[in-house]
Amino acid sequence: MTLPTTTIPGADLYETYFVPAMFRPLARAVLKRAAVKEGERVLDLACGTGIIARQVAPVVNHEGRVVALDARAEMIETASKLTVPYGCPIEWKVGDATRLDAPAGSFDLVVCQQGLPFFSDRATALAEVRRVLAPGGRAVFAVWELELAEPAELRRGLEAAGFRDVELERQTIDVGLSAEALVESVVNTVAPLLAADHVAMRTLLRQATFPMNTHIALAR
Repeated sequence: MTLPTTTIPGADLYETYFVPAMFRPLARAVLKRAAVKEGERVLDLACGTGIIARQVAPVVNHEGRVVALDARAEMIETASKLTVPYGCPIEWKVGDATRLDAPAGSFDLVVCQQGLPFFSDRATALAEVRRVLAPGGRAVFAVWELELAEPAELRRGLEAAGFRDVELERQTIDVGLSAEALVESVVNTVAPLLAADHVAMRTLLRQATFPMNTHIALAR
């Protein structure tokens, strides 16, 4: 039996399905920890389609600066087409976290939401984050619990990079399948295979959530 395939590009699929279901709820917890202030210079590292950057831009306002960087050009292309209602313009860039194209002390805040496990060299990437932070600056990292052997692994990496004040917090995010496009995709794919009632499955999926644990580190 052959399952239906989708023609939606990866970045558009990520923005349409996974951001509403998973990364927007997570961004709220991450940004609460980050406590962004007006006028700050912020780097959204491994930005994906920019859910962090788009929420930060109105807060820092025109006095601030927001740079959003991802290794995948497709993510940046999709992100750059999305609307930011007001605030500072976002600088969308393709780049490598292990070789940040920024002078030392360029940012007051670096936020990295679930990007750290995918860096080719985590130690070098963390050292680069430390380098581009201004004196008194801070970095916030969120990593899914399943990506860590133990929470202390995140603390050790940050301290090895030169961070001296590291606070770790465990949060549970309720991941939902309520995004309508995701619900319809699952219904149209799965229901025919199970000879299931489309209406009943649609109702069930709209109510479905499951917890995912993440560790959020605030480092100075």
